[in-house]
Amino acid sequence: MVFFGNNPAGRAAIPGDMPGDAYLGFPGVGGVMADGTADYVRIRQQPTALQQSADSRLAALESALSGRGFAVQRVADMDGWLAYHAAFVACVAAALYRCGTDPVRLAADRPVLSLMCQAITGAFAGLRGQGTAGLPRNLAVLHSPLLEPVAVRYWARTMRSPTGELCFAGHSRHAEAEMRALGDDMAARITSSPALTQLLRPLAA
Repeated sequence: MVFFGNNPAGRAAIPGDMPGDAYLGFPGVGGVMADGTADYVRIRQQPTALQQSADSRLAALESALSGRGFAVQRVADMDGWLAYHAAFVACVAAALYRCGTDPVRLAADRPVLSLMCQAITGAFAGLRGQGTAGLPRNLAVLHSPLLEPVAVRYWARTMRSPTGELCFAGHSRHAEAEMRALGDDMAARITSSPALTQLLRPLAA
């Protein structure tokens, strides 16, 4: 069985008494359901992630996905990859909630975008400080402290594009409980980043 989805606890969240083999993964698409139809885009910067393993069944799944046009990456440390991904999407969702889940509004709000980027950088540093490996290289580069202005411009451009709605805003809007839970998990796990604490703090009514 392959578990696809947000899971910051990784393998520890899978029941130990589950029969058979269990693997971790994450889909490289983003989208929304509209009138029973899934509108989605492939995320070029984040191919579908599959746990690195010699299991031929995983190889068959990779072949099936690749044969239908879905790029696949094999990840040695899926537990760590999922933790970093959860930190990343929790920060993006929290920023969107500050802007009514309107990606165009977030694109125009440079203070919130800047706080979001600082929080992502702080979350990544906190996870690295705890010994967590698996941070995707593209996110590590984009969210290095010296490149914050570049990251702010990148996310402003992304949020103004259809990707902002399909990959981030739509899911944040329809899965708020899940996104809030990821934020709570990160807030409890990482206390060393003032920006992360501020971003995840509920706004006063």
